[in-house]
Amino acid sequence: MISARFALVTVLGAAAVSSDNLKVLRVSPQHTGEATEDVTVTFDRPVAGGLDSTVNPRLIFRITPRVAGRLEWRDPVTIRFDPAAPLPAGVTFTVRIANTFQAMDGSRLGAPYSFSFRVKGPRVLDAMPVNQWNDPRYLTPDTRFSLLVSGPADLALLAPLVSVDARTCVPGKTIALRPVRQRRITTRDERWRYYGEWSPDSSRDLRRVVELVPAEPLPANCAATLGVPERVDSVTTTRSWNFHTYGPLAVDSVVCSYSTRRCPIGPARVYFSTPVRGAEVLRSVHLAPGTGFSVSDTGAEYSAWSLDAQLTPRTAE
Repeated sequence: MISARFALVTVLGAAAVSSDNLKVLRVSPQHTGEATEDVTVTFDRPVAGGLDSTVNPRLIFRITPRVAGRLEWRDPVTIRFDPAAPLPAGVTFTVRIANTFQAMDGSRLGAPYSFSFRVKGPRVLDAMPVNQWNDPRYLTPDTRFSLLVSGPADLALLAPLVSVDARTCVPGKTIALRPVRQRRITTRDERWRYYGEWSPDSSRDLRRVVELVPAEPLPANCAATLGVPERVDSVTTTRSWNFHTYGPLAVDSVVCSYSTRRCPIGPARVYFSTPVRGAEVLRSVHLAPGTGFSVSDTGAEYSAWSLDAQLTPRTAE
């Protein structure tokens, strides 16, 4: 009787074991991943069914190089590894899953499973004073450039990826841009405070501002391009944004009342070939017959100035 009952239990237990091997259905990241991305492994059937039947993920999941993080079952079929800090750019990680456990149906992996992925570098989100929306006309020879990147960047890797192409005005001239420092977003960065991948929790805001200086002065009166990478990465593409440096000072034109052609009492508007400080306009520009005028800001620099004055109709000199 006992032997018959034991035989029945053995047969029923064997029937509960699946004849198919457990399989890995999908993994993430595949081939490449972001620095902040979770690592997941999803099986084709439940493995972790409950507290009394959960497989300890630490016994079957291993990532190399080793990094700190939280390892858990996201659901009965998926293991999730949440890194404690952003993964270093350019590093290739390998994940190995042992075949020393069984799923809820008793099946096992036919062999240990492994996959690898490479961490992509941070993205270049924006630049100043040159970017995809702004092509300034009056940059100075010692202009400093800034890049907004999505996370901490390897400055040594970035250095050969940014440059100024000035070959249109000086044959063969390409000027390297040297990264001098990397910092967090501050209140001074009004344009970028809420731009891109920002977080209301400043401690979790990974964005960085990278400041660069030209290795030599930019040529004057030059139409040039700023070359920046899509990512601070050894595998990336480059974008080119146009700008122009200032040239010799000259008066381009003088018009009346913002070119409306009807300004019996003013103001006059002067256009220069390069920005001029308001104080210099007051000192060097004169209206004849003698008429005093004012400007909006003596400390500012603009390429066009309104000479605010009470002019007399039908008067010329």
